[in-house]
Amino acid sequence: MVRHPLFVRVLLCMIPGAAAFVAAALVSIWVPAYPNLHDDFGNLLVADTLWHGRLSNPTPPSHVALQTFHVVVEPTYAAKFPIGAGAMMALGKLVLGEWYAGMWSAAGIACASLTWMLLAVMPKRWALGFGMFAALHPMWQTGWSQEYTNGWLAVAAIAMGVGGLLRIQRAGAEIPWTAPLAVALGLVLGIFSRPFEVAVLSSILGGWIASGLIRKGCFARISFWRAIAPAVLVLSLGLGLQGVVNQSVTGTWLKLPYQLHEEQYGVAPVFVWQKPHEPTLGHRFEELAQYHRRSSMACYTNAASWRGYARLLENRTAQMASHWGWMLAVFPLAIVAVPRLRARYGMILVAALIALGVINGIPWVSHTYVAPLIPLALLLSAVGVRAAVSALAHQGDDSPLGWGQRRRRLQSMAIFGFLAMLAVGFVFATRRMISSSANEPAAWCVRRAQVESELLQKGGDQLVIVRYTKGHDIHHERVYNGADPPSSPIDW
Repeated sequence: MVRHPLFVRVLLCMIPGAAAFVAAALVSIWVPAYPNLHDDFGNLLVADTLWHGRLSNPTPPSHVALQTFHVVVEPTYAAKFPIGAGAMMALGKLVLGEWYAGMWSAAGIACASLTWMLLAVMPKRWALGFGMFAALHPMWQTGWSQEYTNGWLAVAAIAMGVGGLLRIQRAGAEIPWTAPLAVALGLVLGIFSRPFEVAVLSSILGGWIASGLIRKGCFARISFWRAIAPAVLVLSLGLGLQGVVNQSVTGTWLKLPYQLHEEQYGVAPVFVWQKPHEPTLGHRFEELAQYHRRSSMACYTNAASWRGYARLLENRTAQMASHWGWMLAVFPLAIVAVPRLRARYGMILVAALIALGVINGIPWVSHTYVAPLIPLALLLSAVGVRAAVSALAHQGDDSPLGWGQRRRRLQSMAIFGFLAMLAVGFVFATRRMISSSANEPAAWCVRRAQVESELLQKGGDQLVIVRYTKGHDIHHERVYNGADPPSSPIDW
């Protein structure tokens, strides 16, 4: 295991974290972020609920008219989503006065966690370089860091977990308590962001590490149980908090808000191996019926066969390549060709491929579903690039001195080259974003925000009745209300 002093590790993690926060903030300052998906409004409702000091809200009067996507109104009024993204937005509102400032913080936490993960197996210059790769990634900073629904917390969860597992694997007989604690923190973050995907990946990697611990006889040592005691406590508290959230929203400790929503409104199952079902509450409005009975069911029907599953996997892989870049989407496979890397990191690649296969059972294509795979892709890409640079340095002069100098020179060139390209890409992506917002007609979400602002300036209580024209895009939903509709100056 690569060892670095504590202050060095902290500093190295803070640099990409701060860079990601600043980059995200700059983009939002130039092009303000607006919620523009059903999921965005759901996460915003979670944030507003937490802002009011609650985990759920009383069912409002006339709640039938307030029904909208991804929200339950009985037995309580709450969104179906985990609390992670909403908690980050509530934190952003508390500290910086804007909901979307929480997205900047999530980006910073994720990039700092990625750097910490890489420090477990790589020299500091490589860990810092690839941490900055994530912090300056053009698609992520002009995408996720500006979206109320993003994968940053799931990235942080797996980065913490994998970083801890790598340190446990290389620790020998005596395991430092910080490594299991990092795994527990990652699992808790996963519960609060993308529980299914994180659980799948954590189970595979955790089983792999556990088998190694059994071979070492760690479970028979008192020191091992002392080392994992803080982690067990943190994980227990996280599971307990999720149980409290469940009970507050659904009335049952073991039923997730997501499960309750799907029982009440869902038609298409969450996974392709499940069967469709009839909702217990049905759909009062045509838009909800179209979404659940047509749009979602079409995705399920298209994917619920081996041919459809393969087509879905093709589409998902192509989306990853376009959103992540080909290096992260495809380059990790290169470790198969290098015996040393295959022996050391092959199980991580296998875990990523198995997890991708299971995640592909979700019939909807979204880059947030595969966010937990990013830390593994970044790790495998980093070790692959480093191995390629070392192999290139071996060409020519065979003397140790000459090889060492060439390797350091090529490493610096590769890292600075990557960062330079990313910086240029980030600038161009941001400029395109600014130009598009200035030259194109305002998006529906911008117009909705303008209407809301105008009504607030008029003062008094305002009621907005939304009636859609034929052919309306059901994904452009204007009905959103905060945590306390009876006291809100505007009800949609």
